[in-house]
Amino acid sequence: MTHIELPITRPGVDGAIGSLAGDLTDADLRGVDLAGTSLAGIDAARADLAFADLRNVDLRGACLTNANLRSAHLEGADLGGADLRGAELGDAHIDTTTVWSGVVISVGTILPDDLDLAAVAAELLIEPVRATR
Repeated sequence: MTHIELPITRPGVDGAIGSLAGDLTDADLRGVDLAGTSLAGIDAARADLAFADLRNVDLRGACLTNANLRSAHLEGADLGGADLRGAELGDAHIDTTTVWSGVVISVGTILPDDLDLAAVAAELLIEPVRATR
Protein backbone atom coordinates (compact mmCIF):
# COMPACT_ATOMS: atom_id res chain seq x y z
CA MET A 1 0.00 0.00 0.00
CA THR A 2 1.05 3.55 -0.69
CA HIS A 3 1.00 6.15 2.07
CA ILE A 4 -0.15 9.52 0.76
CA GLU A 5 -0.65 13.05 2.03
CA LEU A 6 -4.22 14.17 1.41
CA PRO A 7 -4.85 17.52 -0.28
CA ILE A 8 -8.12 17.98 1.52
CA THR A 9 -10.26 21.00 2.15
CA ARG A 10 -12.34 21.05 5.30
CA PRO A 11 -15.85 22.45 5.69
CA GLY A 12 -15.85 25.95 7.17
CA VAL A 13 -12.15 26.61 6.59
CA ASP A 14 -11.63 29.50 4.16
CA GLY A 15 -15.06 28.78 2.66
CA ALA A 16 -14.11 25.21 1.78
CA ILE A 17 -16.95 22.79 1.17
CA GLY A 18 -14.92 19.80 2.29
CA SER A 19 -14.08 17.56 -0.61
CA LEU A 20 -11.37 15.27 -1.86
CA ALA A 21 -10.98 14.18 -5.46
CA GLY A 22 -8.63 11.91 -7.29
CA ASP A 23 -7.37 8.39 -7.28
CA LEU A 24 -6.92 6.75 -3.89
CA THR A 25 -6.45 3.25 -5.30
CA ASP A 26 -4.25 1.18 -2.95
CA ALA A 27 -3.86 4.18 -0.60
CA ASP A 28 -2.93 3.66 3.06
CA LEU A 29 -5.54 5.73 4.90
CA ARG A 30 -5.65 3.77 8.16
CA GLY A 31 -7.08 5.86 10.98
CA VAL A 32 -7.42 9.04 8.88
CA ASP A 33 -10.02 11.63 9.96
CA LEU A 34 -12.21 12.49 6.96
CA ALA A 35 -15.39 13.25 8.93
CA GLY A 36 -17.80 15.49 7.02
CA THR A 37 -15.83 15.33 3.78
CA SER A 38 -17.19 14.65 0.30
CA LEU A 39 -15.60 11.64 -1.36
CA ALA A 40 -18.42 11.23 -3.88
CA GLY A 41 -17.30 9.29 -6.93
CA ILE A 42 -13.76 8.75 -5.67
CA ASP A 43 -11.77 5.66 -6.69
CA ALA A 44 -10.48 4.04 -3.52
CA ALA A 45 -10.26 0.44 -4.74
CA ARG A 46 -8.12 -1.69 -2.43
CA ALA A 47 -7.53 1.30 -0.12
CA ASP A 48 -6.91 0.63 3.55
CA LEU A 49 -9.44 2.72 5.49
CA ALA A 50 -9.38 0.59 8.64
CA PHE A 51 -10.23 2.64 11.74
CA ALA A 52 -10.85 5.76 9.58
CA ASP A 53 -13.32 8.39 10.76
CA LEU A 54 -15.82 8.57 7.91
CA ARG A 55 -18.73 9.97 9.92
CA ASN A 56 -21.12 12.01 7.75
CA VAL A 57 -18.93 11.45 4.68
CA ASP A 58 -20.47 11.58 1.22
CA LEU A 59 -19.36 8.35 -0.50
CA ARG A 60 -22.09 8.32 -3.16
CA GLY A 61 -20.89 6.46 -6.25
CA ALA A 62 -17.45 5.78 -4.75
CA CYS A 63 -15.46 2.75 -5.91
CA LEU A 64 -14.47 0.87 -2.75
CA THR A 65 -13.95 -2.56 -4.29
CA ASN A 66 -11.78 -4.77 -2.11
CA ALA A 67 -11.22 -1.85 0.29
CA ASN A 68 -10.51 -2.45 3.97
CA LEU A 69 -13.10 -0.58 6.07
CA ARG A 70 -12.72 -2.76 9.16
CA SER A 71 -13.61 -0.79 12.30
CA ALA A 72 -14.16 2.42 10.29
CA HIS A 73 -16.71 4.91 11.64
CA LEU A 74 -19.50 5.17 9.06
CA GLU A 75 -22.20 6.76 11.20
CA GLY A 76 -24.22 9.12 9.00
CA ALA A 77 -22.19 8.25 5.89
CA ASP A 78 -23.98 8.27 2.54
CA LEU A 79 -22.92 5.11 0.69
CA GLY A 80 -25.61 5.51 -1.97
CA GLY A 81 -24.53 3.77 -5.17
CA ALA A 82 -21.06 2.94 -3.84
CA ASP A 83 -19.34 -0.20 -5.16
CA LEU A 84 -18.44 -2.34 -2.15
CA ARG A 85 -17.78 -5.60 -4.00
CA GLY A 86 -15.22 -7.58 -2.02
CA ALA A 87 -14.91 -4.85 0.64
CA GLU A 88 -14.24 -5.70 4.30
CA LEU A 89 -16.60 -3.86 6.67
CA GLY A 90 -16.40 -6.20 9.65
CA ASP A 91 -16.61 -4.31 12.94
CA ALA A 92 -17.40 -1.06 11.08
CA HIS A 93 -19.45 1.39 13.15
CA ILE A 94 -22.79 2.24 11.56
CA ASP A 95 -26.12 3.60 12.73
CA THR A 96 -29.60 4.21 11.39
CA THR A 97 -28.41 7.32 9.51
CA THR A 98 -25.92 5.36 7.37
CA VAL A 99 -27.37 5.33 3.83
CA TRP A 100 -27.21 1.99 1.93
CA SER A 101 -29.40 2.83 -1.08
CA GLY A 102 -28.06 1.28 -4.29
CA VAL A 103 -24.87 -0.06 -2.69
CA VAL A 104 -23.34 -2.82 -4.84
CA ILE A 105 -22.04 -5.84 -2.93
CA SER A 106 -20.84 -9.31 -3.86
CA VAL A 107 -20.51 -12.67 -2.19
CA GLY A 108 -17.04 -11.57 -1.00
CA THR A 109 -18.28 -8.41 0.72
CA ILE A 110 -18.05 -8.62 4.51
CA LEU A 111 -20.80 -6.40 5.92
CA PRO A 112 -20.78 -4.72 9.35
CA ASP A 113 -21.63 -7.09 12.17
CA ASP A 114 -24.50 -4.97 13.46
CA LEU A 115 -26.08 -4.21 10.06
CA ASP A 116 -29.78 -5.08 10.10
CA LEU A 117 -29.70 -6.89 6.78
CA ALA A 118 -33.47 -7.38 6.78
CA ALA A 119 -33.94 -3.60 7.00
CA VAL A 120 -31.58 -2.73 4.12
CA ALA A 121 -31.73 -5.81 1.89
CA ALA A 122 -34.15 -4.18 -0.54
CA GLU A 123 -31.72 -1.25 -0.97
CA LEU A 124 -28.64 -3.36 -1.79
CA LEU A 125 -27.65 -4.46 -5.28
CA ILE A 126 -26.11 -7.91 -5.03
CA GLU A 127 -23.83 -8.97 -7.85
CA PRO A 128 -24.99 -12.38 -9.06
CA VAL A 129 -22.65 -15.33 -8.76
CA ARG A 130 -21.61 -16.53 -12.19
CA ALA A 131 -21.65 -20.25 -12.84
CA THR A 132 -18.35 -21.82 -13.83
CA ARG A 133 -18.01 -24.70 -16.20
